[in-house]
Amino acid sequence: MKNIVRWWIAVTVCFAVIDAGATILTFNGISVPNDTTMPGTYGDNVSSTGPDANGHTYGMGNAFTPKIQLAYGPGTSVRYYNDASWPTVAYLTGVAANDFTFTPDPGYGVKINSFNLIDYPSFGGGHTNTWTIYKDVAGGTVLASGTVTVPPNTTTSVTTGFGGYMGTTILRITQVTQERTDDLALDNLNFDQIPEPSTIALLSLGGLLVLRKRKV
Repeated sequence: MKNIVRWWIAVTVCFAVIDAGATILTFNGISVPNDTTMPGTYGDNVSSTGPDANGHTYGMGNAFTPKIQLAYGPGTSVRYYNDASWPTVAYLTGVAANDFTFTPDPGYGVKINSFNLIDYPSFGGGHTNTWTIYKDVAGGTVLASGTVTVPPNTTTSVTTGFGGYMGTTILRITQVTQERTDDLALDNLNFDQIPEPSTIALLSLGGLLVLRKRKV
């Protein structure tokens, strides 16, 4: 019985390590001009806090996300912004669609954990927004969603509770009501790289075989 308990603890710890490959997008180390389209290289295949080959830097969760690529859009709706009030953020200029598209390598998935929404100080309008996580294509099957209010001159944190998906995953932020459409930003986007279920099954099977061999 003790051996079984030890095996189960070991498998759980290994699973946690594999599942906890989290990157935090801080939008630091971006060298494009202020208020221009977010560079498509930011957030791709993150393996350290950086700087990476493009000079980008990141925050670390429990590990990193080297098997995931990230894209922004549609068009120029997600832009890079950096000033005294909004230091290094993703500026959301679209009302109906501000998309963050995560594309994992085969055998991996995406788990979107949390992000901050920020109202630009001094304008004073505030926002009500919906966030939606789509499966495979934007506007397709909804995996998770919610509504969040961002009061004037405030940062609001959102935790999605989304358990993850083994394929392309899209986070869409939509502005529902606002005094101004040009004073909302996103920051500290936290997401995980997760393995396919068969990886965990093989890990568990390996643990059982080792345990059986020891008993023999």
